[in-house]
Amino acid sequence: MLLLSFRCVAHFGVCEFYCAKFVHPNCFGGKLLSLSTNMTTYKNTDSGVNAYEFGHNYIITKFGKQYYLYSNGVTGVENVKRMKELAAIGKGLSSYISRNIRKNYEAIFESEKELREYLRNR
Repeated sequence: MLLLSFRCVAHFGVCEFYCAKFVHPNCFGGKLLSLSTNMTTYKNTDSGVNAYEFGHNYIITKFGKQYYLYSNGVTGVENVKRMKELAAIGKGLSSYISRNIRKNYEAIFESEKELREYLRNR
C-alpha cells in the first residue's frame, strides 16, 4: 500500500492517506492541502530539535543526526498529542521531551533510510 503524508483541514496536523481513504477518523472527508514526504523544519533554531514529522499515531523528531519515533503505544496518546502541538507552534518540544518523555520512545535511528524502512515494515 502506498503511504503519503498530507496536511488536512479537518484537524490540526498531518495524517496518513492510504489508497484514497483517510485513516484518521477526524480527517474523513477532509480537504487535501499539500503533500509532504519530508520532515518539517522546527521553527525554534535554538532547540535540540531540528525537524519533525507527524503520522497517524506517532511523531518523529530529528535531534542532530538521529531520528526518534514516539508512538501512541509506547509514549502515550496524550504525550504524542502534546508533542505534535508543541512541534507545530515551534516552541517547547525539546524541553517537554526531556522533562516528560525521556527515553520513552519506540525506536531511534541513525539515518532517515533506516527510519523509512522501519515504518514500511511496522
